[in-house]
Amino acid sequence: MDIIDAKGNRLQSKVMKIENPVEGSINIAPAGYAVGILLANINVGQLHSGDIITNEKK
Repeated sequence: MDIIDAKGNRLQSKVMKIENPVEGSINIAPAGYAVGILLANINVGQLHSGDIITNEKK
């Protein structure tokens, strides 16, 4: 999957885990659901508010 920033730059990563604060670890997060996402090979400084996570290829 890719993370796309406001300038259109892409970072490649993999979702390692998705968690909901109430339910804990989950496999699917419907739209509007509050989740935390553990990403492989991404540092927190590389992410910004408004970045997009997608599995669509260029």
